[in-house]
Amino acid sequence: MPLSPKDRRTMDTIKSAAARLEQQGQEGEAATVASMLTPAGAAFITRLYAEREPVSMPIYMPIAEKEHFVQAAKGTGDVLSTIGDQALHELIEGTFRPESSDSLATPYGTGGTTEQRGNLNLTVDKRLKARADALLKTKAFIDELGWKPRAVSTLVRRYLHEQFPMFEGLNVAEAVEAYEGGASVADLADRYKADADVIALMLERNGLALREKNEARTSGRSLSAKEKKEVIRRYTEDSEGTNVLAEVFGVSSRTVIRLLDDAGIARRQTRGKGSPSS
Repeated sequence: MPLSPKDRRTMDTIKSAAARLEQQGQEGEAATVASMLTPAGAAFITRLYAEREPVSMPIYMPIAEKEHFVQAAKGTGDVLSTIGDQALHELIEGTFRPESSDSLATPYGTGGTTEQRGNLNLTVDKRLKARADALLKTKAFIDELGWKPRAVSTLVRRYLHEQFPMFEGLNVAEAVEAYEGGASVADLADRYKADADVIALMLERNGLALREKNEARTSGRSLSAKEKKEVIRRYTEDSEGTNVLAEVFGVSSRTVIRLLDDAGIARRQTRGKGSPSS
């Protein structure tokens, strides 16, 4: 598997760290750091984690949020389960201590929304999870945290949001004000170049009741490259309408429209074949 851009940055950082240590006269430490990029170093890492015992960790969340994490990890070349292990490790080591916030105003909670929900299923190290579970039961940890999470998975979910912020690039206050002023979810999706489901979720997280449930709500899924080609083919060759394609592929009609616009496909002004009548 080719290295992702993030992997290459990590590799460059390791090389730089080794070079700095050598310049400081710490030749032994420099050689150890540099060895992590060698076959022997890779073998050591493999041995280090050879005793990893996988255990399932389902994290309940809105489908749009789940798809955001899946797509974001694909974009960076990360494995979500590995990030889950890292979250548990940092909890145990004391380097990750998330603050509690109002669930409706942040991307962490699910209460108060109508978003379809499901599990993001991670496979984490059983030993790390057991230690984190035990930590969550100690008064000292809860006092340090300042709030009581329902489960370790709640903290892992927050760690995922720190790695892949869901509403990054959105002016939340501006969007809320615009929506209250009459702008639609589709208008805001166009304005911020974001998926309508993400916009709808963000509005609901900030306590707003959506006016156009049918327009904003689908399964929250994203189209694969193959599906995008098929949507374009069926629209241009089979003259199928955007509403029909949205229903067939399980996405919002706004997602289909944006795909066509991005591909430079001129949209028809009349309903396509198979579209529901007025």
